[in-house]
Amino acid sequence: MLQAESTASRAFPQGRVLDAIAGEIEDSARDRVELSVSFSHGTDPATSTTVEACKACGNCFSGCPYNAKMSLDKNYIAAAAKVGCAIHTNCEVRFILPNFHHPHKAPEVSYSQNGHRRWRVYLDDVRFITADFVVIAAGVVGTTTLLYQSKMRGLAVSDRLGHGLSCNGNNIAIVCGTHVTTRGHSLTSNEVVEDKVGFDRPGPSITTSYTSSLGYTIQGAILPNAFSIVLFKCLSQCGFWFGLLYGLCHKIKRVLNLRNGDSLAFNMMGHDGADGRMQFDPDRSRVRFFPPTDPLIPKKIHTMERITKRIGGRMFMSAFRNTVVHLLGGCNAGRNSKDSVANPSGQIFSPFRPYSTSRTSLCTGDQISDAADLDDNLVHDGLYVCDASLIPCAVGVNPSLTITTIAEHVARGLVDNATSYYSQKGFRSTGDRVTSVMKNSHESFNNINGENRIIMSGIGRAAGVRVWETLSGSVEGLPCRLEIVMDLGSAQSNHGILRGQVGGRFKMDALETGLLHIVDGTVDMCFSHTRTPFSQYMFYKLLLVSENGAMYEMLGKKEMKPFWLGLTALTESRTLELELNVVSNDLTRGTTRTTGYMTTMRGTVQISFINLLLSLISMKGPRKFDFVSSLLLSLFRTYFLSTSRLQPSFLENYGESQQYPQYTVHDMVTDDGARISCWRWPPSPKPNDVSKTDFSSSCVLLLNGYSGESYCLPTEDNDLVRTLLNSGYEVWLLHTRLHFSVCTNNPFSLDDIVRFDLPAAFAGMAELRSKVEPIHVVAHCIGGLIIHMALLGGYVPVSSVASLTCTNSSMFFDVTKLAMVKLFLPLIPVSLWFLGANSVICFSDNSPESWRHRLLKRALCLVPRLEKCTCKECDLFSGMFGNAFWHENVTERLHAWLSKEALVRLPVSGFRQLRQICMAGTVVGSNGEGKYMPYIGRLTLPTTYISGGRSLLVTPNTTERAHALMRHHHPEFNHTRHLVYGYGHSDLLIGEMAPRDVFPLILGGISKSAGAHSGSTSLSPHTIEIQRETWVIPPSQATAFLRSLKIYFLLTILVIVLFCIS
Repeated sequence: MLQAESTASRAFPQGRVLDAIAGEIEDSARDRVELSVSFSHGTDPATSTTVEACKACGNCFSGCPYNAKMSLDKNYIAAAAKVGCAIHTNCEVRFILPNFHHPHKAPEVSYSQNGHRRWRVYLDDVRFITADFVVIAAGVVGTTTLLYQSKMRGLAVSDRLGHGLSCNGNNIAIVCGTHVTTRGHSLTSNEVVEDKVGFDRPGPSITTSYTSSLGYTIQGAILPNAFSIVLFKCLSQCGFWFGLLYGLCHKIKRVLNLRNGDSLAFNMMGHDGADGRMQFDPDRSRVRFFPPTDPLIPKKIHTMERITKRIGGRMFMSAFRNTVVHLLGGCNAGRNSKDSVANPSGQIFSPFRPYSTSRTSLCTGDQISDAADLDDNLVHDGLYVCDASLIPCAVGVNPSLTITTIAEHVARGLVDNATSYYSQKGFRSTGDRVTSVMKNSHESFNNINGENRIIMSGIGRAAGVRVWETLSGSVEGLPCRLEIVMDLGSAQSNHGILRGQVGGRFKMDALETGLLHIVDGTVDMCFSHTRTPFSQYMFYKLLLVSENGAMYEMLGKKEMKPFWLGLTALTESRTLELELNVVSNDLTRGTTRTTGYMTTMRGTVQISFINLLLSLISMKGPRKFDFVSSLLLSLFRTYFLSTSRLQPSFLENYGESQQYPQYTVHDMVTDDGARISCWRWPPSPKPNDVSKTDFSSSCVLLLNGYSGESYCLPTEDNDLVRTLLNSGYEVWLLHTRLHFSVCTNNPFSLDDIVRFDLPAAFAGMAELRSKVEPIHVVAHCIGGLIIHMALLGGYVPVSSVASLTCTNSSMFFDVTKLAMVKLFLPLIPVSLWFLGANSVICFSDNSPESWRHRLLKRALCLVPRLEKCTCKECDLFSGMFGNAFWHENVTERLHAWLSKEALVRLPVSGFRQLRQICMAGTVVGSNGEGKYMPYIGRLTLPTTYISGGRSLLVTPNTTERAHALMRHHHPEFNHTRHLVYGYGHSDLLIGEMAPRDVFPLILGGISKSAGAHSGSTSLSPHTIEIQRETWVIPPSQATAFLRSLKIYFLLTILVIVLFCIS
């Protein structure tokens, strides 16, 4: 295939010179030299390639300009192209990884049903092509660098990568200023005259070779014009100062077009220690070369000194190390992964990694060492090395034929493996296989480029825009840095201009010592949800891999909501909320799977204004202006136009469940004449939780928040009432005078509920149950406030409560900044004064109401809120105090039911004392007096506090302060606090995923009352149980802070007025 031809070496000057001085080479013999050079015009019938006759110009090293050299593009590559191989130029492979979507564990899936291949060949951080078989033939440096890059991204490669390098004993010596004619430099195009071809020309680069019995070979060589003589002198130790002067003279002769025939190069090859190595520098993405030891260097120098003395001139040669011409090794072939990188067939070993999650989980104890021995011979299916890097030692002569022999040996095994692999896929013949593969693959070369040429420039070039971003922040309080590159709107991604693929890297020293590389990722910068049609989301889904094979899934989200005409636009559009999940891996099989228990780390990163400007400047692609305009238009629509992006999915026919458990309604009258009601569900006759028999109580009382319903949800598949019933509890649901079903126009305060409603409910329950035993209380929002007030005030005996579980409530009540601003302004007192005697707002348009109520409802619709809603009732309620839940957590049918059935009427009287509690930061009386907190010692019971991790109305500080206070005053009881990420306020109980994320925490808090003086609770993967001491802010400090805030606000207004007057 190489079509080597012998040369008439004695007819060329360098051959005659070398023959004349052969005696200076100790115990040498002349070798036959065959070159891949054509000395006659002709056409190769195997490849249909036309070649010209050699013109003896000496430019073989730099590339024959006259088409006479039989290089790979004229033999092997041309033969492959003739049978249909697609060849792409001007593209570089960066790294190779298993295709994570390949169905390795589903062999029954046919190839035509799944176009994914086994391997991904990445051309940069984003673009890649797929293949079932990948052959790496990039030379020693290229192959080693490529595998190092792949190893950094989790590919299991032997630690022997980069070791065992050999320079084939190479040394280059140049003799300049000789007294004989050598024609040691190649000719330029002007010096080549076609009708005067003769043997006085330099000839091919190598024509003569002598081998010494001392273990080395010497060949004469012609230096190409592009070779810098001066540069070589700077790298040499022998003859350095003379080389500077000679180099200048040589350049002058070339400029003056004078013949320069007094220099000659000598290429020496032999045996060395094969102990060189390459180290990869991840910061510069380059390899550092450490040459092998060469014991023959003194003998070679001695021989060259004799030759130089014979022909005259000055010698230039490296005296301490090899000069690399034929680099070998780096991916040495061997028997197992402990000693080598690949097997003799060129297949890369997949070594055992004890720190890999997937394999360690399969081996324990002594089995790990056994598994390591078994895995020593495992290989990556379909991944081959086929070049000089397989050769583990020096060969002593020119290794061209050795490399060719190895390549054909690897190719023979590759063909056998490919035939066996595709036969299992259902292909009968090679032709049938190739045709079907090209037809079914959506990632073939021709489909990517839209062309049918055999040789094409580039592959899969981005047709959209490429954007670079650098974000910094923290995850779980630890610093991190995220660098991403986005390929948006490219032709191969089939996405819009605001959607595309993502690559890059992530740095977090506390997580991994090295970099985490993004090997697969998608981004959608304009995502909308039917539950939140006014909001715009940017979603990032990234798969990160570390060098040791650990895999992480990173989910990022930017949430942009219309609030005060884009007041938060700059912050929201630059802030990315992250969730980092640990994923088990098996890169040798190319699959990913999620572990049963994941550790989720959360944090935020943000792009600075400087990096944002740099990102805009560095943006590339033909559609970058389309991208910028589309992004700005989407942000303008979100923040300023505030129009719905999707058709609202509001359901008129929400449909209540026909199989909801039957309950009994018990109407009660309090001592002050108010009417309340209790709904009672008897316990299930066959409870699912058999451990209930150990509990001190089997009755649970549920207390709702302000006016709404959070426990009995007939439109949902599950709620807290049914969860408790299925666990064998007797459930009671109290509707105080705050509830929409029993509220009246009579004014009241929260103290009235504490003094009259709760004592009446506890007394009525004891009478109806005909027994007195402590009950479990589950309270939400205002329900948590009033039960704490009743227990602290002594209106309800602590002995009647077995345990207390509160969601987003406690004896403290810290609200968000937006809610605090509404409370700081006298909106609630003015609204109560404006409504007059009738302080109940009806949300239905059909109910009779005065002009005062209609005007107030219109004003409430104009109050800014975090989330806009298409439902009028929801907007009215959020305008009064704030959004009660994140809409994306609540189903459409439940939202419709709440708006039409549960938000019918809203009593405003309770807001007066609630405002005082929020301003004080803790429970106070209706007149603002602190009559409850001095009796904190009465709360001798176990507590469980649950807060939403995504603050919407009440901050997590509410439960954090209460938890710390209870642990300080009553450490003998179990006190637990949970922070459930992704939830706001009421969605802790009415959210779609609340039965999975929240209800087990409530059941756990109830069950711990059996061991009230000891015990622990297992953590949910979606929550954090907080058991640390926290500094408690006294109510006096909170009141002083609010008082100072008022004074600062009034002073600011006064300064502005004085400035305007002046």
